[in-house]
Amino acid sequence: PARLATAGLDYDRLGAANPRLVYTSLRPFGDWGPYRDWQAENLNAFAMGAQMWLTGEPGREPLCTAGEQAWMQLGLNGFAATCFALYGAHPTGLGQKVEVSAIEVMAGSTEGFGPNARFLGVAQGRSGRARFSLMGIYPCADGYAGIYGTNRQLPVFSRIAGTPEYGSDPRFQTLPGMLQHNDELTEFVTRYLGPLAKAEIRRVARETGMTMAPVETIEEVAASEHLAARHFFVTLPTAAGGQVRLPGRPFNMSATPWESKPAPALGELPLAQAENLRSAWPAVPEAKPDPLILPRDRNGGGLLAGLRILDFTAYWAGPFATKWLADFGAEVVKIESPALMDFIRATTVDPAHERPWDNSAYFNNYNRGKQSLSLDPANPAGRQLVLDLLPHFDVVIENFKAGRMNALNLGYDVLRAVKPDIVMVSISGYGQDGPDSPLAGVGTNMDQLSGLASLNQYADADQPYNTGIAYGDPTSGATGAAAVALAILHRDRTGEGQYVEISGHETIAAMIGEQFAAHSLGRTPVPRGNRHPDMAPHGCYPCLGDDAWLTIAIRTDEEWLRLCELIERPDLANAFATFAARKAAEDDIDAAIIGWSVGRERYEAAHLLQEHGIAAAPVLSTLDIVHDPAFRLRGYHVTVEHPDQGAWPHDGLAWRLSRTPGAVTAPAPRFAQHTRDLLQRYLGLNESDIAKLYETGALADAPYRR
Repeated sequence: PARLATAGLDYDRLGAANPRLVYTSLRPFGDWGPYRDWQAENLNAFAMGAQMWLTGEPGREPLCTAGEQAWMQLGLNGFAATCFALYGAHPTGLGQKVEVSAIEVMAGSTEGFGPNARFLGVAQGRSGRARFSLMGIYPCADGYAGIYGTNRQLPVFSRIAGTPEYGSDPRFQTLPGMLQHNDELTEFVTRYLGPLAKAEIRRVARETGMTMAPVETIEEVAASEHLAARHFFVTLPTAAGGQVRLPGRPFNMSATPWESKPAPALGELPLAQAENLRSAWPAVPEAKPDPLILPRDRNGGGLLAGLRILDFTAYWAGPFATKWLADFGAEVVKIESPALMDFIRATTVDPAHERPWDNSAYFNNYNRGKQSLSLDPANPAGRQLVLDLLPHFDVVIENFKAGRMNALNLGYDVLRAVKPDIVMVSISGYGQDGPDSPLAGVGTNMDQLSGLASLNQYADADQPYNTGIAYGDPTSGATGAAAVALAILHRDRTGEGQYVEISGHETIAAMIGEQFAAHSLGRTPVPRGNRHPDMAPHGCYPCLGDDAWLTIAIRTDEEWLRLCELIERPDLANAFATFAARKAAEDDIDAAIIGWSVGRERYEAAHLLQEHGIAAAPVLSTLDIVHDPAFRLRGYHVTVEHPDQGAWPHDGLAWRLSRTPGAVTAPAPRFAQHTRDLLQRYLGLNESDIAKLYETGALADAPYRR
């Protein structure tokens, strides 16, 4: 930030010169705070966002997820936040500064692990290669395959494995029961998957909907018939005169399709031509004196206030998208079917609670600020209620399995016949078409089919690992939030609605786009663990205390000399003075660093190295981040009072917009909490009308299946 200010390129100066400007700042630790000036590579930033803590083997160093995921998550969320700011600039002509911190983005994407740690005061560690019931990565005939199932999936798996009695066994009808008999179930899964080839596992998953998938390599994903059918990869020219094959669009938009363009050559755009860009830019309204003049009724203020969302989402991906919409002021009405309760409500922290489905920290963290309307869209009266509500809403968003909304006769064609300018967003595991579209959209299976899991290994072990979280959920969720902003911006400009389709699988593949680029250029991507092809040493080292770790990334020969001095090993300096020498001796160098780090507190060691210009950072757990100085000073976590859980720290907003900041305004809803109010307010129904709907089964105050 200081360098930009010195050069006159800070937001204060540029924004004053051009009030329409949206200025996005993406940094590892944010524009301000105690780590603002710290050196950081991807490894260091990833270590402080709590996701690394969750990945890898217990008893070993945490594993940095393959690729450059701290930077990719930062870029994706920066894109989404910028889309929000552009939407806000349209009616007013006023831009603003967008600030996004990588560690806050990652901290807010820790699935249920983060919320549970903050509510219970205990951080769950790495599960590693351990296999829990129907969850884990197992060897198969020609590699590995992953499975992710609960008691809901057990009957299906038992049937396809030829032992249907397991599906009805009373011992396995609950998650605690499955875990109690984990060894028996693990052996059951091993016997079935072991002899099967990856192609057969994929075929069975397509035909049955069972939540399992082969662990595919980058080469296999690049040759995927499914991605070819969906035209996902694009071939673009390079500045050197060749071609490169890359992941293409992050989502499909029916009215405003995405266009992929090649990366520019260095200096490709002459200064004189750059000056002409201003005149070519579409006209926008002149800035108005009051920055709070926003369209529609805007009750309660906020960037998206007045925008109304019918939210059919469940699990994590969809609720992650609509969380952003609610945090920035949209009215989000969560349609919750009593016949098929959101499974995340079942991850209760207190099964004995009177309403356990209202007592899930996981659910409550990502559904704050929303309203709950318990309505069964599969019931004819319930479906009609959806159509009656539709004219009052701007966006319908869902993350059912592909084709489910059409099966309910609530697909886009039906909805736009009722409301022509409706925006509909569908998030699914593998898209609405293509050979893999029947697959169940589970985040860990998306890891496996995207190529990411195949690269997610320690450098010294042939064992793929899932990411510590269901990675496809926050990637598709952030993409979904961005798509809503872009589609609504288009609608406000043209009056035209549209259909947006997002594949979680494709959003993960896009996050490792450089791996596909390398493959297309004839290079074979290989797992590298915590090491890096262009830096050495580059790793994660034990520190004083239980499961305490420090990350270090040495980028230059000069940094190496400083490190040798600090770890009191001057004898190593000249012996490994060049990058090539260090790369060839990484095991020996790592051992020397461990000899120093193991007796030092992780924060103390990181501060010492940073004071000498070395990129270093502690690995933080999902509970550590609550107490970390940067998260505390920047006020990231927000204490929310929930009627069933009391007050506890929720994730705050990693997207910081200077003129229209978002806010966590209310706790997550109890199941069916707002049903009567919404039907009275939007449809004018009286108590007698509503009582009849309860009698038909279209409405309910509690889920049928718990």
